[in-house]
Amino acid sequence: NANGGTGGFGPVSMQAGTALTAPAATKTGYTLTGWLPEVPATVPVFDTTYVAQWSINSYTVVFDADGGDGGSSAYMEYASALSAPAVGRTGYTFTGWEPAVPATVPAQNSIFTAQWQINNYAITFDANGGEGGTVASMPYGATLQAPVVNKIGNTFAGWLPAVPDTVPADDTTYIAQWTLNSYNAVFDANGGEGGTAGPVFYGTTLEAPAVTRFGYKLIGWDPVIPETMPANDVTYTALWEPALYAYTFDPGGGTGGRSGMFYLWDDLASFVPAVTRTGYTFTGWSPEIPAITPANDVYFTALWSINSYTIAFNANGGTGSTSAVMVYGTPLAAPAVYRQGFTLTGWSPALPDTVPAGNITYTAVWAV
Repeated sequence: NANGGTGGFGPVSMQAGTALTAPAATKTGYTLTGWLPEVPATVPVFDTTYVAQWSINSYTVVFDADGGDGGSSAYMEYASALSAPAVGRTGYTFTGWEPAVPATVPAQNSIFTAQWQINNYAITFDANGGEGGTVASMPYGATLQAPVVNKIGNTFAGWLPAVPDTVPADDTTYIAQWTLNSYNAVFDANGGEGGTAGPVFYGTTLEAPAVTRFGYKLIGWDPVIPETMPANDVTYTALWEPALYAYTFDPGGGTGGRSGMFYLWDDLASFVPAVTRTGYTFTGWSPEIPAITPANDVYFTALWSINSYTIAFNANGGTGSTSAVMVYGTPLAAPAVYRQGFTLTGWSPALPDTVPAGNITYTAVWAV
């Protein structure tokens, strides 16, 4: 009995005492260790079955990562469960094993080799506001060379991060770094005062200095000043015209304000209007009117002091009359008054919600 292997035979009839030789038996993954019972040299004097005895084999199983990480080697029993290890390789995608890995250990020493496919990665060179940037899909490990980039008003200062010699194993963006240039900006006051000259960084906000010229008014610059510094040295010249200035007398909540234009030789005091405001007393102008006409636009605001008035409530034969000095515009409420045998029907004149602009007496009106 080959006991699961091949090469057994029988039953056959053999003469007692004749020579007895066991057949050659085999079983995949096993080594024959003998027969049970042990086979004698001659046929015994009784019917007998001899059963093959087997020892399971072990084999060397190698998983070759082929340049990656995670390969393994082990001595394993035939037909035991077989699973491949996890392997990785920088810049590559694992595509399987050669040969294909069976579910159990085969009956031989085996080498399984990892198969790899090289990866492509998105490589971006961001010009960071300049020109010449690129975007490309490139294979891992390929030679990597940055493009030539430029940016108006700036000097190229390298890439961030630094560009390696070959394509890395990641989608990567390299950002151009720039050093801002500066150029000379001259503001010529053109007969006035306050002109300046000096370096200004390209693209920064460009503001003209405050310039003055007695008897003249600045009407602009030649050439027109851009919002930001250009990428070259430049001179701006102040343009002037005889001064005509604006005045405003703001009544500050009142009436009688005035506005217009004046020259340096005008007497500013002659333009001051008369202003009024209900419930208030005029106390002056802010700022004060100067004695000498200034060489600039002026804005004056009327100043007011709120008035207080005597407010009397006459109980008109009843009790509860009051009299008090109260601030204009504040809430106004009548006092509680009483007159025996009468009902209060109101006040004369009619009572407003707030203190009016004048001394006044409110008289109680009664119904018998």
